[in-house]
Amino acid sequence: MNHQPKSEALEKDVAAERQRVEAAVDAIQQRLTPGQLVDEILTYSQHAGTGLAANLSKAVAANPFPAALIGVGLIWLMLAQKPVPTSPAGTSPTTAPPKQEAD
Repeated sequence: MNHQPKSEALEKDVAAERQRVEAAVDAIQQRLTPGQLVDEILTYSQHAGTGLAANLSKAVAANPFPAALIGVGLIWLMLAQKPVPTSPAGTSPTTAPPKQEAD
């Protein structure tokens, strides 16, 4: 049994497929330059941004209490992420340093 012709045919098929995939990747890379991506994002945001704002305002008007709860939750989340100031010598900023006894 000679598998040489079959393996050569498979290698040719793989090489042809590899070239096809490389050509497709090159075409995609040429179309997706950073400048073109920014342009597409700006175009999309201009068209979709107005719809988003309109839908959001309708949802808030229709559901004021849940919207207020979401707002309070977001403010709480932002305040909770503030870094806590540290004091020297490992003491907590809320407790006074230990008093030293006089001899």
